[in-house]
Amino acid sequence: MMLFFWFLAIALFCGAFSVWYATASAGNLAGREKTARIRWVGIVFGIPALVWCIPHAGAVAPDFLAPLFWPLAIVVPITGYFVLDFIFARVAAGWAIIFGYQLVHLSFEGMIPCHTLFAIAGWLLGIGGIWVSGIPRHFRDAVRLAARNWHFRIAMTLFFAIVALLALYGIVWSCLYA
Repeated sequence: MMLFFWFLAIALFCGAFSVWYATASAGNLAGREKTARIRWVGIVFGIPALVWCIPHAGAVAPDFLAPLFWPLAIVVPITGYFVLDFIFARVAAGWAIIFGYQLVHLSFEGMIPCHTLFAIAGWLLGIGGIWVSGIPRHFRDAVRLAARNWHFRIAMTLFFAIVALLALYGIVWSCLYA
């Protein structure tokens, strides 16, 4: 059942970004540039990402830090609200990394046919997330480029649409065979 929910989340995430890039234009550029800096939306979507990371952090963190994971999951978003810029861009990049990891992991775990396509899509999604999380203003720059260059807009729309379709295929597979 977890396969279903992960693939659904990936399909929604990539479908939303596919529509986001498909509808990019010079007319709505000013509003879309501001999206990368919306603090409260970043916090709302960032908290579930941190909660997802807590069980996984135990494998790589020293034992004395384990009792601090849950308090940090509360303190970090509040502190980030006041200190960080481009919070939504950082959170979207973090989710892209998480979803990229999940695409690779779940495609092999679920023994889905054509799992190589899932792995490639997951790696590209994760690399894009790492690229944006390293320099969050790239999120805004990608929006600007999509508004000005129709080749880039179509490429990004197709990429996210293909990943969303792969995730929908994963949903069907997980409902029928998992």
